[in-house]
Amino acid sequence: MHELAAVKSMIRIIEYECAKNSIMRAVMINVELGVLTTYRKDAVEYYFKIIADEKPLLKDAVLNIKIVNGVLECKDCAGRVEISDPHLLICPKCDSIDVHIIEGNDLRVLNIHGEKDV
Repeated sequence: MHELAAVKSMIRIIEYECAKNSIMRAVMINVELGVLTTYRKDAVEYYFKIIADEKPLLKDAVLNIKIVNGVLECKDCAGRVEISDPHLLICPKCDSIDVHIIEGNDLRVLNIHGEKDV
C-alpha cells in the first residue's frame, strides 16, 4: 500500500507541471519505475486510476510505465553494472556487497502530453 503515497506524490508533481505549462488536461503521462524500488507496477496503475478519475486534469489520462533496471557502482572495484534483480545487490565483478545504487530506485515522471489552455 506504500504505492499510494508514491502515486499521490507523483500526481502532485504532474499537477504542478501541468499548471506551470498551461496544460488543462493531461492525455498521456510517461513515467519510469525502477526495479530497485519496492513499488509494484500494477499497484501504481491501480492507485493512479482511482485518484485520476476524481481529477478533471487527469481523468482519462493514460499512464505509461516503463520499467528500468538498476545501476550499481561498486565501492571496492569501482565497477558499474546494470541489474534487473532487486534481491541481488552485489557486484558481479568482485562479489562485493559494498555497492552504491546509481539508478533504478525511484518512480520518475518523464513527460506529460496534454491539451494546453489557449
